[in-house]
Amino acid sequence: MDINKAIKAKISSYFVKRPEVLAVYLYGSQAKGFAREDSDIDLAILVKDHKSFSGFDIPQTRYLYDLEKLTGKRVEVQDLAFEPIDFAQRVISEGRILVGLNSKKRIEFEENILRVYFDLKPSIDEYYKYLNQMAKRGELDVRYI
Repeated sequence: MDINKAIKAKISSYFVKRPEVLAVYLYGSQAKGFAREDSDIDLAILVKDHKSFSGFDIPQTRYLYDLEKLTGKRVEVQDLAFEPIDFAQRVISEGRILVGLNSKKRIEFEENILRVYFDLKPSIDEYYKYLNQMAKRGELDVRYI
């Protein structure tokens, strides 16, 4: 079940009124069309700067209550500027932009993420290859966390 247009419109409308937010991406099962009725809504946001946030008031928590009330679903919000590069690349490549389609800063952010990602891709691939080998040998343990 894909997220319906009314919910997308509500989310977009909510964030358009938030000047600190440059862009909002829908990602995960809702963006890919694999969502079930009980699936949550995964959002990644890009903010102009983090000066308007402090303490526990961070992008990941500031919007949760309003969005869950607005959509009637569980919502997860990620601050794209602080996510691992491979996650950010996946959101940019596979997600849907709900807000900020023509934002110059969003485009610059995406270009930078993709540039760094492709520079690091051989190392990232090697890391996951090694991690996979460790898992197959049963060597993953709490000590690695």
